[in-house]
Amino acid sequence: MMSFTKGTKKKYKNTSYFSHDYIIANHGDIVSFIAMVIVIGLMFQVTAPVSKLFIMLQHNVTIRSNQASMQDTVNCVGTLYTAGYRDLLTCLFYTLIAIVIHAVVQEYIIDRLYKRLHFSKSQYGKVSEISQQLLFYLISFLWGANIVYKERLLASISTLWTGYPHLYLSFWFKFYFICQICYWLHCFPELYFQRVSPSEMPERAQRYAINLLCIAGAYLLNLNRIAVVLLVLHYLAEIIFHCSRLLRLAGRRSEAWYGFALWDLVFVAVRLFSVALAGLTFALGLEKNSRDRISIREGNFNTKFIRICCKTQRSLGGSTVKQQGANSCEMYVRFKQMF
Repeated sequence: MMSFTKGTKKKYKNTSYFSHDYIIANHGDIVSFIAMVIVIGLMFQVTAPVSKLFIMLQHNVTIRSNQASMQDTVNCVGTLYTAGYRDLLTCLFYTLIAIVIHAVVQEYIIDRLYKRLHFSKSQYGKVSEISQQLLFYLISFLWGANIVYKERLLASISTLWTGYPHLYLSFWFKFYFICQICYWLHCFPELYFQRVSPSEMPERAQRYAINLLCIAGAYLLNLNRIAVVLLVLHYLAEIIFHCSRLLRLAGRRSEAWYGFALWDLVFVAVRLFSVALAGLTFALGLEKNSRDRISIREGNFNTKFIRICCKTQRSLGGSTVKQQGANSCEMYVRFKQMF
């Protein structure tokens, strides 16, 4: 099979199967083979139960109509899902799938875009990273917005905190968080597969770790409603930012400037709205039913620690908005000088 990774299609004579060059050049095929073995396990009665642990969402419960009044769930009747330890196996499998998808997108979309737009060789790493993340942000934004709409999370602001802990999730709601976690998990091995320079690794790894911890933390703490709304807002700003970066790398300076100007406005609006929603949810909504101790059995983590984190986030959000405003003024001055 053809290798998925650009720049690694050279034939290595007398190269060991366990060498770095061979693994990097064929990592897409290797990972897809492992995933295929897990899928094929569904065909046999002996291995099917094990394969289901990796492929199917775990910890499902059935909520009947006579139980709906006792549970504050957005989609309260039918098969719902909760978070649990078996999600680790599911995350492992879909992290493999994310690596395969990354390789396919790299081969059939990004590399062709790279050739068509005539980027320089020195820009290849940036174009690859920006394009991969742009595609992820776009899909995540549309998917998350669809969940917010169908689950009616913004029909009333109080929906974000009413009935906490929000233990029960619909299939697509839980699968959304699983995919989010798996995407950021797969970014770590991609640092090796994409031959990222040692100077860039710490910054990227830190960014990946922050995203992973925030999303996984919200999922495990049953703060999924406020988390998906904040993610949709965040991804909207990221889409505009990464589109502008691509335009700048493509030499479209004028279009890139307008894109960055739009991003400045959207970023500030998103941050203010996010801080307001987080403040209402953590400082006001959840405070009414605060607990002194965490109850893992009930899935209730509504303690004072969460509100302290909220206040920290609000202060960081305010300073970020001020800094972004200063950057916007500086960019406007530079634009006037250029034109």
